[in-house]
Amino acid sequence: MIKIVNYKIENPLTVDDGQVQLLVIESPSEFFSVVSELQNQLDGEDGDFVFKQNDKDVSFNKIGFLVTDLFNVDLNDKKLQNLLYKQIEKEFASDEDLFVQFNEINACVLTFLQNLSFRLPLAIEFDELSLQGVLKETVLKVQKTYDTFLEKIICFINLLVALKNIRLMVFVNLKSVLNDDDMQALYAHCQNEKVGLLLIESTQPKTRLKGEHMTIITSDLCEIVANN
Repeated sequence: MIKIVNYKIENPLTVDDGQVQLLVIESPSEFFSVVSELQNQLDGEDGDFVFKQNDKDVSFNKIGFLVTDLFNVDLNDKKLQNLLYKQIEKEFASDEDLFVQFNEINACVLTFLQNLSFRLPLAIEFDELSLQGVLKETVLKVQKTYDTFLEKIICFINLLVALKNIRLMVFVNLKSVLNDDDMQALYAHCQNEKVGLLLIESTQPKTRLKGEHMTIITSDLCEIVANN
């Protein structure tokens, strides 16, 4: 269970894998302020949000991820690629067979370069291969295995879980681009993966779905809690 506390919000926001927290902020200025605050904390800055996991304070950027631009969700952005490289290096360091294979490849490359150098009218030298060097020169990308936006979001969440062990996903205005059936499918997937969901919306949804716990910050900054 993850509890989210902010002095501007009277009731703490509770998120777990069986309950979706829906935060509706009707005031445009307050909506912008809250989302900006979360973005800053995701970037490692101090902020007014306090995150507690099992009653222990945790940093948002350690357990969570914020999606503010749904139309530019990129499974191969630079930050995720860096995490992918780190995961590869971790697997390489823990597997002796991979180390042996890499040394064999390295020996073949050195032999090739030596044979090539004999054909040149000048002396050259070269370094042995390193895993970091190979990864730098190799374009690694997450393969596209989705056809719909829902499938893309699910792939994105799976990637963050695998590379960063994310336990909380925060989406801004997600209900404006996914219908109710897709939302329920997303809820089921996140529940199965034990990932909590916080949805920040600028308007109240037309329908409430099972498992949604809604907190409304009205345009005059009154707070309404609507259990489902």
